[in-house]
Amino acid sequence: MVISLRRLLLLLVSVLTFTSISLATDPADPASLFSAETSLLVEIPRPAQLVAQLVNHPLVTHLQDHPLVQQFRTSPQYARMQAPRVMVETQLSMSAGEAVAAVLQQYVGIAVDAQRGVTLIVRGRDAELMEKVRASFLELTRLAGPPADGQTQYQGIAVYQAGPARAAVVRDWLVVTTVPQQLQQTIATLLAQNNESAAGSKLPLNDNLQNCRTALGDTADVRLMLNLAEVRRLPAVERALQAQAPNPLVELFLGGLQPLLQQADWLGAEFTLTDDSATLQARLPFDVSRIPEPRRWYFGEDSAGAAPLLPQLPETIVSAAFYRGASQMWLYAGDLFSERTNDQIASAETVLGTLFGGRDFGEEILGLLGPEIRLTVVRQNPDQMQPRPSVLFPAFALVAPLHDPETMWPELRRTFQSLAGFVNITGAQEGRPQLDFAIEEIPSGKLLTSHFVPPSESAVTDVIPVLYNFSPSVTVANGELILSSSRDLAASLAAALTTSPPTPAAHTAIQLSASSLQSILQDNQSQITANSMLEKGLTAAEAEGEFGTLMELAELFEGLSLQISSAAGQPTLQAALTLKLAETAAAPPQESQR
Repeated sequence: MVISLRRLLLLLVSVLTFTSISLATDPADPASLFSAETSLLVEIPRPAQLVAQLVNHPLVTHLQDHPLVQQFRTSPQYARMQAPRVMVETQLSMSAGEAVAAVLQQYVGIAVDAQRGVTLIVRGRDAELMEKVRASFLELTRLAGPPADGQTQYQGIAVYQAGPARAAVVRDWLVVTTVPQQLQQTIATLLAQNNESAAGSKLPLNDNLQNCRTALGDTADVRLMLNLAEVRRLPAVERALQAQAPNPLVELFLGGLQPLLQQADWLGAEFTLTDDSATLQARLPFDVSRIPEPRRWYFGEDSAGAAPLLPQLPETIVSAAFYRGASQMWLYAGDLFSERTNDQIASAETVLGTLFGGRDFGEEILGLLGPEIRLTVVRQNPDQMQPRPSVLFPAFALVAPLHDPETMWPELRRTFQSLAGFVNITGAQEGRPQLDFAIEEIPSGKLLTSHFVPPSESAVTDVIPVLYNFSPSVTVANGELILSSSRDLAASLAAALTTSPPTPAAHTAIQLSASSLQSILQDNQSQITANSMLEKGLTAAEAEGEFGTLMELAELFEGLSLQISSAAGQPTLQAALTLKLAETAAAPPQESQR
């Protein structure tokens, strides 16, 4: 009896001691297992929760019932994919979904170093499960083909090698890496024998990634951290960041990002998923005082430049707002572009100066426009287009504040007439329709408009040129210059600008409506299906079925938005994809015609 009691006490002490060591050797921060050489780190702090959300997501549920997915499930390729899955499920005694959630239950991290070495660290539910996983995948590699290169040991832990990759399981941790030193470092850390060595050691991640992790926090489903200071040392990246923009349009939209990437120590991104949206937010730090003078036009005073979106019109496809000092960019062209590009700009400036009555384009024309540039793209009503073009384009308009509009209006009228005359001269030489010019009175003022003269009844053919999509127009409303491809859009914008309240502003904001884009596709269905038949050799039924599938997928999305804030110290980009699943989840998609 005394001996049995002693054995029980020894067993209890052993269990408690083992538990204490086990707890001490698990790092409080899993990122401490990665090397200080890490340049890119992607973490999923709560992988089991994310996996469950993906498996049960309404979009996944909807797509599982799609005819194309059902058809794939009856294919030989799908059947061949089931054998490994069934074997893993049998060995782990759980379904594939449950196995993924259990294996990825506590942590997932992927790191890439400057030499492109890749390391994956996963923490599963428990040690027993991870041992089963190790055995299962070892068996799978045997069934799939040639065996692994070999098996060795490090500090008593089996290490498997297949090509450049090495893998090991330590308790509930799985480590897969192409860097031998990383594997040894991770195993040694996980096998540390006391609290001081496990908890007292400094985190090996470099300061840039640590600062990035602190700024991002721990609320997103996935977070990405990039050590820009290290990445900039790569020759290809260094060349790209020193390169000049190939043309003014690229510089106008993206040029300001170059100095940010040249000076920021890190770039962080967060991804968050909900049942009706997917959001990506990226941020990086920068010092406003270090922005070079030729690029100050991009950010505005104290890096606080912002532009509001235009009032939302019916059937708007894209609405965008940009803060860009285009005049300053044009004046700094010598510092921003190559010699060849500057020669092209000089040639263009000569032509533009002629069109604008000898005025200097950079200072006297662009200088009259404010930096708050807005763009809108709107679906046109086909029933109101006479004649109706064979291919229907959306209408688009550019809007910007105009300094001294009363003085500029006569200049705008003369320039508009000159452009219309130029189009008519070149069009006559090439047999294109002529532009007719008119001035209309609208509530906000005068509207300069034009339209292509319709063909006579004897000249009408089955193919109506795409030129009839356009009725170029210009007007000024509430101090804003409106340049539009469509007379109706110009009039609608003028009315909206004089009655609608201003919207919140951002440095860059873009909104896309999937439903309006879907309407454009529907308007051009016959042309799209005809092109599919010609280019892919499809039958009429196959082309219609392909178009139907495209429309079904488009119906799943509500829209896409992108916004950049340039607040001093930390510019932030946020992109959000909004899903529209309420109606589609209720009724499964119809069978496509094949």
